[in-house]
Amino acid sequence: MSLLAPAPACPVSRPVFHPAPSRVILLIPWLGQTLIGTTDTEYDDSPDKVSVTPADVVYLLQGHNHYFTPQLSATDLLSSFVGLRPLVRSR
Repeated sequence: MSLLAPAPACPVSRPVFHPAPSRVILLIPWLGQTLIGTTDTEYDDSPDKVSVTPADVVYLLQGHNHYFTPQLSATDLLSSFVGLRPLVRSR
């Protein structure tokens, strides 16, 4: 899941550690805006039903707001999107 924020938080692509689980999130300047992502939320339902969760939005905003100002809220976001990727493991 990724968020699109209205202005660049930093002028270059930057990985940062989320303060809670110490996991890397990315901030990527894109066309005068900022992509913030990603999350790895487990999902077991139909691919047709996947959607952005409020918890994932909060998680990414907390990561952004820990390092950058101005602080962002969900109402500041321009867009959000979600996709699925398989995590393959051997047994």
